Amino acid sequence: MSEAPASISSVVATLLAAGFVELDRPLQIAGIEFDFEAALLGPEGVLDLVLVVDLPLWQGDRLETQVRSVGRALDILRSRRSLTVVLVGATPSTEVHKTLAFVSRVLIIEPGSAESLVTSLRVLMPIASHRLNEVPASSVQLLKERLGAASEKPLTRLALAEAERGAQAVHDTFESFVRSEAHAGARPLDEDGTR
Repeated sequence: MSEAPASISSVVATLLAAGFVELDRPLQIAGIEFDFEAALLGPEGVLDLVLVVDLPLWQGDRLETQVRSVGRALDILRSRRSLTVVLVGATPSTEVHKTLAFVSRVLIIEPGSAESLVTSLRVLMPIASHRLNEVPASSVQLLKERLGAASEKPLTRLALAEAERGAQAVHDTFESFVRSEAHAGARPLDEDGTR
């Protein structure tokens, strides 16, 4: 039993559920009309323009010409949007894929379940945080927790105290520490940071 191919409507519904916004047909960019099966903009803050194409409906090099033209129109407008073409209904030839990939990201939707559709579109999906209500601990605090008792060793404490100020602060503090110890003629530290 073969699996049913994904439909344009299921691709669009999946993207809409992820916060994408469907654009009116025909798509207009810089006063030029482009008629794809669907066009969507990424969620707020995501600069994606997604064209959804039912590949068997496109004959000859019409698709490649249209996608290249959309790419040129975006370039002329100095748009920062990335262009993605989602191909549904068939696998493109190597030549078509190569031509489209020159101006856009190409996603090929293989037949399968809704789960495989989401997997195919995952690159377009916003990254979800599963801990939105938790306040993230500082990197230094996480490092202290991971180090356990070792975080109380003199050199480690010194490094951790300066870490919030950045790598250069840690470097400068260590350099100063080493110079002062060298000038004082102090006995070198053991591997565990003690004398």
